[in-house]
Amino acid sequence: MSIPDLGREGLSQTFSKCEKVWLLFPSTKENLRLYASSAGFSNWLARIGSDLHGGIIVETTSAHALDLPAGTLHAVFTTASGFLGGINYSTSESLPTMSRLLIAHLPIFRHVSNAVLEDLQIYTNALLSTLDMDAPELVPYALRSWVDLCLHLQNLLDSEHASAQLICHVSEAQRKLQKFARNTHYALQCVCGYYVDDIGEHFAASHMLEVGLENLRSRPVDISAGNKRKRDSN
Repeated sequence: MSIPDLGREGLSQTFSKCEKVWLLFPSTKENLRLYASSAGFSNWLARIGSDLHGGIIVETTSAHALDLPAGTLHAVFTTASGFLGGINYSTSESLPTMSRLLIAHLPIFRHVSNAVLEDLQIYTNALLSTLDMDAPELVPYALRSWVDLCLHLQNLLDSEHASAQLICHVSEAQRKLQKFARNTHYALQCVCGYYVDDIGEHFAASHMLEVGLENLRSRPVDISAGNKRKRDSN
């Protein structure tokens, strides 16, 4: 199970005589915290399995298709060999879950940065696609997920672990969010608690990140290491 897999819903089905047993756990705050603590280890289930809660066991054959909600922690065991087919997909309704997953993984960004960046890309693609739909009934899902994520993402951007890739990606996403704010003008109850006459104006004023090149912290350069490489090349 990879981090990006968790952020999307998944539909899986076995073929021929293939049989599998699935251990499934819901994406509660505590379960996600436990999973984040085991990220990067291949034996994550052995490390945290006894502490996870709400789990169920499902056995599938070619007569079944299994639809996993976003954020479902899962481990799969093959009891009869064969083929497994499946797709991952994102929905507007799963945006708050995707946000919770990112919040759980941001504290370990420096250890699994590529996976978190991929997860962030999947989330922002779904977020921006939702806001481009001109479907006001879906906007609360998008705004709730972003407002929940903002503080945690800002803390990472302000830390010494912020990378150029992270800053560039967040900057691009925020430019598109600012476009949504400029073009959206209707009354709405924001998830931060305020009922506002202009959700776009409120969103731009209250829920944007401070992001730019100033987020890149200078890091000490090991001159002796550079000189050693130069001597070795000679």
